Amino acid sequence: MPVARSLALGVLLCLYSIFVVFAGHGLVYLAYSILTVPFSFMFSILLNRYSTLNLLTICISSLIIAMPFFVLFGWSHTGEVLKEW
Repeated sequence: MPVARSLALGVLLCLYSIFVVFAGHGLVYLAYSILTVPFSFMFSILLNRYSTLNLLTICISSLIIAMPFFVLFGWSHTGEVLKEW
């Protein structure tokens, strides 16, 4: 009986770990979406006003807006802002 109980506990721990990974990725994606989508939308409205809106400018503005988020996210995980490639 103790072997079955430890096996069940191991399976539950494995499922919990998988759930934590999915939940963590979901929270990061949600934060990324909340922080970048409104600013990209406002920037696209500005570009549309000056008739320079196209797919390239939307992608470039999204990358510019998302870059600080990714730098801070990397710093929070590794403690390094920039590292050698």
